[in-house]
Amino acid sequence: MVNSLEIIRENLKRFDKLSPYSLKSFWSMPDLGDDPYWGRGIDEPSSSVSALFISGPSRNGNHLIHSMMDNHPQLPRVPGEDSFLGDIFRDLHKDPFRVKQRLESKGNVEYILNCNGCGHDKWRLLSEISRQTSSGKAAIWSGTQQPGKGYALDYQDTIVKLDYSAYRSRLEEQAQAIRQAATFMDVLWIYLEALTYLDPLRRENKISYMLVGSGMRAETNFVISRTNRLKCLVPIRPFESYYHSFVKGQLRSSGIRPEYIQEAWEHWWHKVVDYLILKQKYPDSICLINFNHVLEYLAPTAKEICRFLDIEYDNSCLVATSMGHQVKGNSSFPKDEEHRGLFYKTGMKKILPKEYWPQLYPKLWDMVSKLAI
Repeated sequence: MVNSLEIIRENLKRFDKLSPYSLKSFWSMPDLGDDPYWGRGIDEPSSSVSALFISGPSRNGNHLIHSMMDNHPQLPRVPGEDSFLGDIFRDLHKDPFRVKQRLESKGNVEYILNCNGCGHDKWRLLSEISRQTSSGKAAIWSGTQQPGKGYALDYQDTIVKLDYSAYRSRLEEQAQAIRQAATFMDVLWIYLEALTYLDPLRRENKISYMLVGSGMRAETNFVISRTNRLKCLVPIRPFESYYHSFVKGQLRSSGIRPEYIQEAWEHWWHKVVDYLILKQKYPDSICLINFNHVLEYLAPTAKEICRFLDIEYDNSCLVATSMGHQVKGNSSFPKDEEHRGLFYKTGMKKILPKEYWPQLYPKLWDMVSKLAI
C-alpha cells in the first residue's frame, strides 16, 4: 500500500539502518569558487511565489508524474521537460565565468533559449511543428530519441498548443533584469516565470512555477540549498522494469545480457542513491514516489502527493494529460489510441528475472519503498 507522509517521516529516522551501506553522492558539482553570483542571494521571492520540480532518474516516470499533475487547477502547466538548468550546469562544469558572462551579455536571451532543449530551442521547434501539422503524429518523442539527442515531443502522437511568442517576449522584456541580476537564483526565478507564458491559458496558481527535467540531482541540490520556495517530486522505478526500458531506449536493443545489466545498473544505482541523499538532506522539500504505486494505487498516491504539495486533491490527477490534452505517455514501447489518457500497467509487467538482479538491489529497493509514497 501507499506510504503516508507520516510513515515516511518515521522511516526517515531510521535512514542509516535502512541503508545497505554508507551512501555517498555520485553527482558532480561545478567549482563555483567564492563568487557571490552563485550564492543564495539576499532577497527571496515574495512568500506567494514558489516552484515545483519534477525530476527523478531518466526512464523512471518523470512524464508519468507530469501527466498526473498537469491539469491540476492549483498548479501551473508546462508542455514537458525543459533542460534549462541541466544545460546551464553542463556549461558550468566547463567554465562558470563564461556562463555568467553570457547571461550578462546582450545575447543572453538567445543563450537561454538554446538551453531549453539540450542545445536547441525546443519550444520554438514544437511551436513550428504544431503550426505545420494537426495530426499529432511524429516519429520521435521523449523516450525514443537517439541517446544524447534532443526532442520536441514529450508524448507519443501528442502535439500540444503553446504560446512560444509570449514566452520569448517575456524573456526579452526581462533581458536587462537578467543582465543586472545579483545572483543566478534571480535569473532562475525570471526563467521559471517566463516558462509559464508557454501556456495559452496562463493563470495564477497556488504553486507559481513548474520545471520538469530528468536526473537533476546536482541542480536540485544547488537550488534547494539556496531557497525555501521549492519542492521536488521524484519518481523512482524498480530496477527490474527499468532495465527493459533502458535497454530499449538507450541501447536500441532487447534481451538480457550481462553488459546491458551492468550499464543499466550503474545508471539506476547512482541516480537513486543521489535522490535518497537529497531526501535525507531536505525531507520537507523532496518527495520520493514509488513508480509502481502510481500504476497500482493511482488515487491514493495522487492524494498523498497533493498533501505533500499542500494543495487540494483533484480528480484531474486520474487522467494523463499535457497542457490539458490527453496523452498516451512516453513509453519506449509505442501505444495505441485506446491508451490515451490512461496510466497503463504494461511498464510493470516486463521485468528482469531475480537471478539477474545485482546483489545490492533488493536492500536498496526496500529502502526506497520505505521512504517513498
